[in-house]
Amino acid sequence: MSLILVLIVLLGLSLVSLSSTENMQQKDLVKLTTSQYGQAFENLLENSSARYEQQVDEYTYWDDMCIFMKTGDPAWSEENLATIIRSYEVDNVLLIAPDNTTVVYSYPNEPAQIPELMQDAKQILNDLFAKRLLNTYFYNKENGRAGVMYTGTIHPTNDQQRLTKPQGYFFIFKYWDSKFLQKLGRISGSELTVVTNRQPISFNDESVTFYKELKGYSGKPLAYLKIVRPAPYLKLNRDFSQNVFLIYAISAVLLILIVFFSLYFLLGKPLRDLGSILKGNKAVLPRLKTLGGEYVQIADIIEQSFTTHEELEKAKIRAEESDRLKSAFLANISHEIRTPMNAIMGFSKILPEQFDNKEQLEECTEIITQRCQDLLDIVNSMIEMSRLNTGNVLIQSNTYYLDVLFKELNDQFETIRTRSGKENIEFNIHSLTSKKLNVIVTDFSKLREIFVHLLSNAFKFTKEGKIEAGCFEDADKGIVFFVTDSGQGIPTDKQTMIFDYFTRLNNELTYNQSGTGLGLAIVKGLIDLLGGAIWLESQPGKGSTFFFTVPYTQSPSVS
Repeated sequence: MSLILVLIVLLGLSLVSLSSTENMQQKDLVKLTTSQYGQAFENLLENSSARYEQQVDEYTYWDDMCIFMKTGDPAWSEENLATIIRSYEVDNVLLIAPDNTTVVYSYPNEPAQIPELMQDAKQILNDLFAKRLLNTYFYNKENGRAGVMYTGTIHPTNDQQRLTKPQGYFFIFKYWDSKFLQKLGRISGSELTVVTNRQPISFNDESVTFYKELKGYSGKPLAYLKIVRPAPYLKLNRDFSQNVFLIYAISAVLLILIVFFSLYFLLGKPLRDLGSILKGNKAVLPRLKTLGGEYVQIADIIEQSFTTHEELEKAKIRAEESDRLKSAFLANISHEIRTPMNAIMGFSKILPEQFDNKEQLEECTEIITQRCQDLLDIVNSMIEMSRLNTGNVLIQSNTYYLDVLFKELNDQFETIRTRSGKENIEFNIHSLTSKKLNVIVTDFSKLREIFVHLLSNAFKFTKEGKIEAGCFEDADKGIVFFVTDSGQGIPTDKQTMIFDYFTRLNNELTYNQSGTGLGLAIVKGLIDLLGGAIWLESQPGKGSTFFFTVPYTQSPSVS
């Protein structure tokens, strides 16, 4: 019992550690995601600003602009300045004379309603005199709109380096209205709003929310751009972590149950019977003898000890020896329970050799072995799913014979058919009749895995009739591989979803069938990885046929 308690504590601590690690990984993933999204959004804003910066740059070294700063010709401004509003969707165009105070031109009106910006106007003009080109964010508290101001000093056409004294100052104001934010949102795949309060980074099953600080010219934050960006893979990562945690928890519970019942039947019950016998209960002796092995010897010794003192002494010595053997056996068991699940499967297979009642024990061990294999299959499927999703599966093309592949599959599933008691099902594999296409170059390990998944499904859901597999030549598609069965079939409305992860058809024909719902999803993933295609034809109650193609090249050794 103490051993089981220690095991429970260790497994509990490992589950807590696993859960904590998964939470930290999720937070790190969110942090990395927002960092990448933020950088991409900064690049988008820079690209958006480039067109306005270019207009400021072009308009501010132009002889005609210098002349206008002196004449204020309204016809020229209507033709050349007002068009900026219409062509480039800016909100205000403003020209200020070299004296830093006189407004030469403002269209459609002077942006004096931006007090935060006007507070920095003197510093902006002073810095502009030195830098010649600059821009800054602004925010209007009255209407809750933010925007960007682009400005530059005005010089003659032959002074592109802006070395002469400025002949005025040119300003463009672009508000970030709802139309502009919607446009940026479509480009970036985000939902954008301007807010005055910044919240911590947050995420849910569908999106992640973070903020971009909008600083004024003085460097103080004026407002924040709230960015809500879809991030479905965060949910996928969380679901995958939860599934791994669930599998680990189930495995831990099963391990504890296996250890408990193993100790109970192998040690606990015999020891209780032995204690009862030593107290004088002769009725337990026949039951102890039925356990076989060393327990028969102990029972005989104890039985003889009831008649003579000498036999009692011998029984005592043997009992002490038995205690030593049991202690050593317990130590060995303590070591074995720390081995992987494969060791449990091996231990289960040797249990029938230790007892007389083999029929019952063989049934128990078969169940334990199958359940352990099921767990391994689930883990393998999850690992395969993870490798496919993360792109860690490599394509290794090689030359192979299709008839050799079909021979291996035929032998393997003939054995499965016999062991599963489905000899009533007719099983055939058809190969190509053309020797020219028999030798091809592709990734045969992936091709074989695809066939194994499809054939396993066919045998699982077919109770009678036949199962066939093979390939045939198609003029357009090349070699078309297929697996067909006379099983229960798939309803039409379910055929588009059976290739999704964790999808199983829940009805009266499948509710008692085991499986993770990953087989067909892995098949689809492997075929997509190879660059092929898969489709099916199915009728409920009549069976299903899965067709698929994979790219290949004909071996140069075959003509």
